[in-house]
Amino acid sequence: MAREHRQSPMDAAQRRLRAVSAHIHPPARARGRAADLTANPTAGEYAHVQGYSAVLPEKCKLENGMCTGRYAVETYRDSRYLGSRIGANGTVGDYKWITYGEASTSRTAIGSGLIYHGITEVNLVNRPEWIVDHACAAYSYISVPLYDTLGPDAVQFIVNHATVEAIFCVPQTLSTLLNFITQMPCVRLVVVIGGEDANMPSSLATTGPEVGAILSHENLIANVAGSSMDIKFYPSDVYISYLPLAHIYERSLQVALLHYGVAVGFYQGDNLKLMDDLAALRPTVFASVPRLYNKIYAAITNAVKESGGLKEKLFNTAYNAKKQVVINGKNPSKMWDRLVFSKIQARLGGRVRLMTSGASPLSPDVMEFLRICFSCEVLEGYGMTETSCVVSMMNVGDKLIGHVGSPNPSCGDSFNSSLVAIVAVEPQVLEAWAASEGIQYEDLKQLCADPRAKAAVLADMNSIGKEAQLRGFEFAKVVTLVAEPFTLENGLLTPTFKVKRPQARAYFAKEISDMYAQLQEAESPRQKL
Repeated sequence: MAREHRQSPMDAAQRRLRAVSAHIHPPARARGRAADLTANPTAGEYAHVQGYSAVLPEKCKLENGMCTGRYAVETYRDSRYLGSRIGANGTVGDYKWITYGEASTSRTAIGSGLIYHGITEVNLVNRPEWIVDHACAAYSYISVPLYDTLGPDAVQFIVNHATVEAIFCVPQTLSTLLNFITQMPCVRLVVVIGGEDANMPSSLATTGPEVGAILSHENLIANVAGSSMDIKFYPSDVYISYLPLAHIYERSLQVALLHYGVAVGFYQGDNLKLMDDLAALRPTVFASVPRLYNKIYAAITNAVKESGGLKEKLFNTAYNAKKQVVINGKNPSKMWDRLVFSKIQARLGGRVRLMTSGASPLSPDVMEFLRICFSCEVLEGYGMTETSCVVSMMNVGDKLIGHVGSPNPSCGDSFNSSLVAIVAVEPQVLEAWAASEGIQYEDLKQLCADPRAKAAVLADMNSIGKEAQLRGFEFAKVVTLVAEPFTLENGLLTPTFKVKRPQARAYFAKEISDMYAQLQEAESPRQKL
């Protein structure tokens, strides 16, 4: 019998460190265009021996070492992949599909064309030609998505800032683009896709310069691998793509859907026609934002009130009956769906099994309403562009509402098991507390260093945390009090008064290191016992 090989935690940590270091500090390449044409280890048509997430190699195993490209094409070659209702002549009909195999052929053609033109960075709207992004991933190009609502100034700034060399656009934006193309000297190639559509929305200006977040393909793979440990998609699923593909929410979904062989149908490009597209496509997975869910909620509740009489009474009876069953943790009877909710479900095609919500908080009342009326999982999450989307997500089957779930498995510092905190004190509050406790001090800085002040602040934080029902690992174990507030002037806040976390981490590096050292000292005696 073969002896089982057990990998030590140190081996696993070293392997993770090598994988991450290789990504952050790639090996030097020889000069010349040919040397730059290397396989992306997590995408494209190239097999890769790594076979695991660079962030969580022990937990997030991915078939063939990739989440896009070769695995999807080999597994779902003849399955539907990308669909559109708009024909070559601009008419709207049934959804027409291209397969995973056909998409692979197009990806190779696009990638080869970019190489031929010597392009390094590429900039599309929600349509099948988004396959350009897959070509970029397969050939290790950098893609820079742009919202179709950006004004000329914002487009110029982003293109020049990212040194974009090729732009893929539709005819409706070409004329606008040509008006200021000379202001973008880095652009060497413009590719126009698709036919005319006189009803395309016009461009809107934005305020202030755009800020870019540089993400690698491995960032997306690690994030999707973590979130996919609980949320599953299947080749039988159908998804409607209408959220901006320039937004990380939709973009990360595209990576996950590709890996699981899901059919992706694009909307017509007009939000006013979205309900018509939903009825035609009949999706099983629907991702949206609270703004649309609130509109659905308002439309249904208003229609129920206007119906009045017996219909309103029947709806309320069915709603309350299902609500009570769900609260008790049981599966509600399908009778109410057949009698009452089937017409509501038909508005989204009648097959939705999973709804996700992100970008802003979803009202608990609206979430409860969606779960009851559509008889499906409704999961809320929290994420950011900088984290490649998901920071935390509700688990499938979670009946609680009003929260955004647990942290994504690809988040966190695996080398430290506890949280520490930097607290910028309110001088008047802390001084009043010191006076009530009879504590003497020379200045605010000395008071902040007093262990009694730290203990009082930590106790107050713990009290608030308990009221919010935080879990044990969410409480800070040590705090450092600082007299200097977080301000724009010291570079710790953004103009919208959000904490600049990388800058704050560097600014308080010594304090953070000291707190973890203090924790380690406190834990050492217990370990010896």
